[in-house]
Amino acid sequence: MVPNSDKPLPGNTASGEDEQALYQLERDWADASMKKDAGALDRILAADFVGHDESATRNKQQTLNSLKSDPTQIESGALSEMKAVVFGDTAVVHGLWTQKSSSRGKDTSGRNRWTDTFVKRDGRWQCVGSYSVQVE
Repeated sequence: MVPNSDKPLPGNTASGEDEQALYQLERDWADASMKKDAGALDRILAADFVGHDESATRNKQQTLNSLKSDPTQIESGALSEMKAVVFGDTAVVHGLWTQKSSSRGKDTSGRNRWTDTFVKRDGRWQCVGSYSVQVE
């Protein structure tokens, strides 16, 4: 192993199973956001979740409440450029989210770069931290 290598440690991503599970969780999260499905998002976020974006820092309950109360309607959305790196029971996933949306008659469409941190607890991945920034 080369110190400070940009490659994951051997064995951490050998099967790709964890990466695929993480990508599916990201797709489920996107779907829950579009449908305003707080129950689905509740299963993805860990109890100690903290999320950050341009406007706020929110814990899990605040995130779920915001999902339900946000007047934004997402007409369509797409995830792209996803990359997962697994380090044992911790993983980082980043990517790009592009959405067509409106809020109270105003176009809120745009693109966001995001990074999510997951931990594997009791055999399943849960998101403990998220950071998103609008890029367009």
